[in-house]
Amino acid sequence: MKRATAGVLQLALVLAIAGGLVTAGASTWSYFKGKRVATAERNAHWQAQEDRLQALHRQAVEDEAAKVRAIEEQWRLARQGADHDREKERAANAARVAAVAADRDRLRDELAAAAAGGVTEAADSVAACRDRAAGLGRLLGDALRASADCAAAAEDLATGVRTLQRAWPTGEVNP
Repeated sequence: MKRATAGVLQLALVLAIAGGLVTAGASTWSYFKGKRVATAERNAHWQAQEDRLQALHRQAVEDEAAKVRAIEEQWRLARQGADHDREKERAANAARVAAVAADRDRLRDELAAAAAGGVTEAADSVAACRDRAAGLGRLLGDALRASADCAAAAEDLATGVRTLQRAWPTGEVNP
């Protein structure tokens, strides 16, 4: 009987150990299954956050690119308008230059006629020659003053043009 009792005790002990092992295995399996599920849920949450942030970033980049395109379009239109205005100014300047050249040619012909005096050599007096020379000297002085004024104005305008060229946006980004 002792043997039977010992056998029953051994069997109970083996069953208790086996039950404990099964319980420990099931608990371990459940723990890791729960951990996998929690990790998967946490990963899904972080992936959703990452996707949302990436979408926000993409939208911000697209918005900034649209702003850049709008600014570039404004610059293009401003430059196109400035080019058009410059061409109109060039045409107006060319017309003014042609008018000044015609006026210059007319004045040159008049001066040549005035220098000749319009009289024959026999009828020309020294006093008349002196009067014509004085008049031509005054005219030359006026022409030289006008030329100096034009040169000074051209230098002032050239300075303004150089300043404008340096200030004009070129599309380069300065750091």
